[in-house]
Amino acid sequence: MGQKVHPLGFRLGVVYRHRSSWVADKGNYPSYLKEDFLLRKYFSSRFLDAGISTIEIHRRLTYIDLYLYASRPNALMANSQAAIKEIKEYLRNLGANDACFRVHVLALLHPDLDAYLLATFISQQLEKRISFRKVMQQAIRRARKAGAKGIKVQISGRLGGAEISRSEWKREGRVPLQTLYADINYAAKEAHTNYGVLGVKVWIFRREFTVAPIFGS
Repeated sequence: MGQKVHPLGFRLGVVYRHRSSWVADKGNYPSYLKEDFLLRKYFSSRFLDAGISTIEIHRRLTYIDLYLYASRPNALMANSQAAIKEIKEYLRNLGANDACFRVHVLALLHPDLDAYLLATFISQQLEKRISFRKVMQQAIRRARKAGAKGIKVQISGRLGGAEISRSEWKREGRVPLQTLYADINYAAKEAHTNYGVLGVKVWIFRREFTVAPIFGS
């Protein structure tokens, strides 16, 4: 069963917490959900150079806390105040609720242990027409050097320009998908190449908890 469900959703409440934290009644739920989507979309596209991995949204009564986990936080902190004004105007134009935003920028100590950033690296290299086998090996080497206990990388599509699409994957170390206490970071990305769209999936086994944590990172 552990191999057939989303690795992060499978561990919600055990290892991971929800990335949106708020309570709403039936009337406000759709608008809050829309705001969360727009906030994540904006920061992910607006600050590509910052290497944003995770965006957590915590709603309070009169303000919204945004926690941005980035590999290059300096690129984000330099423009955070301007970004707040831009996004408030962006949401207002779309009819979303106006609120006070507080942006917290947190630096990732080990970016190569983050599946989303590693999947982004792989997709960018594939779009530069680098060999998919070479890119997979580079990603695995980076994660293992950073301390990963195990990693699996899968690329699907018209690999190397082949007429028939297929999937290839490579794994090093342990990736215990069925262990709930295993801290497995997962991400999926798309690479848009001249031969079509390639799907990239990355699983990184970072550690295993001996007891149930309050919440993982």
